[in-house]
Amino acid sequence: MSAHINAVKLFDWVLNHPGRKAAFGDSPDIDVVMHCDRILKGKDSELFVIEKETETPLIALWCELDHDRKNIHILTILGDRGSLREAVNAWTDLYPDWSVSGARHKSKQNVQYKLSEFSK
Repeated sequence: MSAHINAVKLFDWVLNHPGRKAAFGDSPDIDVVMHCDRILKGKDSELFVIEKETETPLIALWCELDHDRKNIHILTILGDRGSLREAVNAWTDLYPDWSVSGARHKSKQNVQYKLSEFSK
């Protein structure tokens, strides 16, 4: 994961990603950018990006960290096919023994798992 993200490359990737509609609905470009900006200005909000060797994103995760409960709550996730395992391994290294939660897209039901369950 990179500590310094090229914002232009990140948003070019986000706005042109084939999974954009699944992650952000039919929102216009400016709304997607503003939504991401609002997340990052929130308390304990984070953006994790794993980049390819070409410095283009492989996966991006907008989330909130609950340090008391040791939980990563996913707000939005966008990635290339097959990238989740690499991301989970990176997050597990940074946050051992943490769980991950988020709302299922279709049911809106909140679910919670251990990060290790995703890397099997």
